[in-house]
Amino acid sequence: MSTPALRHAIQLLGLHDPELVAIFKIRPVELAEWKRGAVPATQAAAVTALDDIAKRLAVWLDRAQLQSFVRQPRAEFGGRPLLQVLAEEGPEPVHAELDRLLAAGLLP
Repeated sequence: MSTPALRHAIQLLGLHDPELVAIFKIRPVELAEWKRGAVPATQAAAVTALDDIAKRLAVWLDRAQLQSFVRQPRAEFGGRPLLQVLAEEGPEPVHAELDRLLAAGLLP
């Protein structure tokens, strides 16, 4: 997998290296390799999932709102920021909560 999806998610969410390292559970040197070359096939689904979340949120939020939204503690996630949930539990609970927020009309 090439890095466009990773770059896109980084750009939309304003992600910093420590956040990416936590989300993907990799070492900083591995992240640097990903940014220079290609994401390993074993991590392609995780990168795609992060980019999908960024794309979904970008439909309703501008970049500044989006970058704030993912870092603010959210009641929907037990008071944790969305990025923390991604790092601790992966993308599934985030997608489920986004589905719920959309269905309830709680996203702009």
